[in-house]
Amino acid sequence: MSKIDPDTLKALFLAAMTHVPDFEYISGEQPFVIRYKGQRYHIYMIKLTSAYFKTRPDTTRAQLNRRVCFDEIKKSSDPFIFLGYDSDNDVLVCWNNKIAKARLNEKSTVSFYSRKIYQDQIVLGEPKHFELKNGDQPYFFKRKDLPLFLDKVNTLFPDIAEIPKQSERREKELYSTPNNNAENHLNDVELLALLKPMLVGPAKRTLEAAQTMMNYLRDRYGIHISMRECTMFLKTLHFDVVDGYVSHQEIIHNVAEEISDTYKKVNKH
Repeated sequence: MSKIDPDTLKALFLAAMTHVPDFEYISGEQPFVIRYKGQRYHIYMIKLTSAYFKTRPDTTRAQLNRRVCFDEIKKSSDPFIFLGYDSDNDVLVCWNNKIAKARLNEKSTVSFYSRKIYQDQIVLGEPKHFELKNGDQPYFFKRKDLPLFLDKVNTLFPDIAEIPKQSERREKELYSTPNNNAENHLNDVELLALLKPMLVGPAKRTLEAAQTMMNYLRDRYGIHISMRECTMFLKTLHFDVVDGYVSHQEIIHNVAEEISDTYKKVNKH
């Protein structure tokens, strides 16, 4: 994965907020301080990287290394927001900001995890939580939805004391509510985008497509179906909805242009 320097990451953040009312960049690099609707925030934004787990290759992570400035942030009454950036999708991941602040300088390195499969699914205007196997429920959103995120950030996550109670409620829901029917998710545009290259064209890869569908439904929705069932579902799919799907390369190109425009505006002043 290519590196992104701290200044570029800050420019990406500011580019999404420049014309938003009640927003002000105050100071700093990484972390940096902003004010939004009268509230100061410490923002720390870094690039998501692979967690290098052999058995879970799509696991990504962002790490908080021990830094002197974090001691002051930890003492401050201002909220601390830790963001991981997926440059392929122009997506941000935020973990419980209360937990992130409490873990500042807790160890030499503190890791927060995510999943590429979830990052790939986010579309503009539709931010969402996904629950990881470790119980964390990060919030995933497009970078251009930063204003929407900041409007809700103070209510997105439970207080630390509430987390055990929430986990108990979630466990009861998981074991008392049956999984949604697989048919309800066959129009998932991300799933169809994955399957289309395998099924449209002269060289069909039906077995690979069935395996992809089975893994996707399991990881995304917690639905467990057999390869035979997947093969049957493949015959019913229509791919018209995928025609408007925006590729990762198009996103990367658009982001690069936006960074360039932001730097030009800054240099004029």
